[in-house]
Amino acid sequence: MVYKIGTRQSLLARTQSEQIKNILEAQTPHSFEMVFITTKGDQDQTTPLWQMNTHNVFTKELDLALAQKTTDLNIHSYKDLGLDRSPDAMIGALTKRSYPHDVLLIKNQTIRDLFSNNQSSLKIGTSSPRRTTNLHRHLKELLSYDGELLVSSLRGNVNSRLAKLQNGEFDGIVLALAGLERLALDRRANEELALLLYDLNFLILPLSFFPGAAAQGTLAIEIRKSDQDQLLPILECVHDKITALEVTKEREAFANYGGGCHLPIGIYVKKFEDGFICCQQGIYKNQAINILKLEIKRIKPTDSPFIFVGLADHNSPSTSKNRQVIFNQLLSYKTILHQTPLTDNTVITSQNVLSAINFATFHPTTLWTSGVKTMQAMFKRRYWVNGTGDWLGEEELIFFKNSKFINLFLKQPSWSYLTNDQSSSSLGQTIPTYTRIKNQISDEFKEQIKQCQIFYWMSFYQYEEYTREFPEIAAKCHCCGLGKTYKHFKERNIPAIPFINLNEFYQWLDE
Repeated sequence: MVYKIGTRQSLLARTQSEQIKNILEAQTPHSFEMVFITTKGDQDQTTPLWQMNTHNVFTKELDLALAQKTTDLNIHSYKDLGLDRSPDAMIGALTKRSYPHDVLLIKNQTIRDLFSNNQSSLKIGTSSPRRTTNLHRHLKELLSYDGELLVSSLRGNVNSRLAKLQNGEFDGIVLALAGLERLALDRRANEELALLLYDLNFLILPLSFFPGAAAQGTLAIEIRKSDQDQLLPILECVHDKITALEVTKEREAFANYGGGCHLPIGIYVKKFEDGFICCQQGIYKNQAINILKLEIKRIKPTDSPFIFVGLADHNSPSTSKNRQVIFNQLLSYKTILHQTPLTDNTVITSQNVLSAINFATFHPTTLWTSGVKTMQAMFKRRYWVNGTGDWLGEEELIFFKNSKFINLFLKQPSWSYLTNDQSSSSLGQTIPTYTRIKNQISDEFKEQIKQCQIFYWMSFYQYEEYTREFPEIAAKCHCCGLGKTYKHFKERNIPAIPFINLNEFYQWLDE
C-alpha cells in the first residue's frame, strides 16, 4: 500500500517529514510518498503571524488536502496546530519530543561588544509574542546587560532568518532548538546549516524563564478519522506515549488561557515519576505568569520547630513561616586551585567552584552551568554561557551534549566538569576545585538537628556526613532537588521528596 504524506515546502518541514517517512518505511511493509503544499504562512513571510486575519496559517491548505484525500496523513509541528481542528480529522501519532527549548543565536563580535560595554542596544529578532514577552521580562537580567533591548519581528525559513542575522539586520535571533536539531540530523541540511552558523555563538534559553510554545519539539501526524483502523497500527512505531501525556497537558493549559498564536505565554510540562514538572511564563490579562512547580503527591511529616536546609546561612535567607530554619554548620569548603588552562567544553557545577579558577587562562570552547544562578554569576563576570542544567542539572547537560546541532559549535569533543573532589560525572573529565571540611559544632546546633523532622539536602555527600554524626536522623523526612542528589537517594532506596528548588520547598512547608 502507498500512502501520501502531506507537508509544507519549507526546508525544515521537508526534512522532518522525510525523517518520519524513512522510519515508517523501515518499520512497516508500506510505501509512502511526499506531497508538498504551500500554505498561507509560507506565502506571506513578512506579516507577523499574530497579525494575520486567518487562523491555522500553516495548516489550512494541508487540512483541505486531507479532507479531499489528496493526502492520507499530514505531518505538522504540533505547536502550529490550532486548538480547533476538523471533526473529521484526528491525531494519529505524536513523535518523541526533541528539545523543547528556544535558542538565542548571536555573533561572536556582538558578545565581545556586550562584554566591553560597546553595545548600547541589542536588537533581537523573533516572530512570536510569547518570545517577545519573555525576552523583555528576563533576558537583560540573565545576561547582566544594562543597555536597551529591542525585539523586532522576524519571519522566513531558518536559512533566511540566519542570513538576516549574518548581514546585520539583527544582533541576535531566537529559534526553536527542535527545528535546528532536525535540520542537523539531515546530512545535506547539516552542511548548509554549518555554513550559515559561521562565527556565531549560541545560548540555550533556560526553560525556567523561557518555556517554549505548547507542544514545541513534537511532530503531530494527523489522519482522517475514517482511516484510523487502518493507519493507527502503522503509526504506532513513531508514537511516543510519554510525550503525548506531556504535550496534551501543555495544550490543555494553553486552552485555559484562551489559546491563539497571539497569546504571550510559554508552557512546558515534563513527566517526572508519578507527576509532572510544570513551567509557565508570560503575561495574561496584564498579570505576570510565573509558574514553576513539581505536581507530585507529597506527604508532610510531623511538624517540628526546626527545619534544616543544607546551605550556609549567608547564602539562603529563610522564607518559611512559623518555623526556624537552621543551616549547615557541619561542613565547609576549601578551595583547590586549578592552574592548568581550561579551553575545552567546561561545566561549572556551583558558585563554590569560582574561587578555584584561574580566570587569566580560562577560555572554554563552550561554557555550561548546573543551575541558573551560577549561569547568571558567569554572565556578570563577562563569560558567555551556552546553557544550563536548570532544575535537572547533569541530566539536562548530557541531553545538550548529544545534540547534533550543538555539536556543530563544539570544536573539540572533550568536556571538563568542575566540581568537588568526591564527585564524578558521565559528561567528561572531573576536575576537583574544592574539598569539604568537617567542622566542630556547638551543643546548641546538635540539639536543633535532633529536633528537626524535615531536612533539605544540597548533596548526597552532605546527607551521609550528617547521618554519620547523627544516625537518628536517617529515619526523618529527607528532601532535595531533582538532579544528582535525588538520583543518589533513589539508587540507595532511601525515601526522599523531590522539589524543583528551595522556593517550592518553602511553599510546601507553609501550605
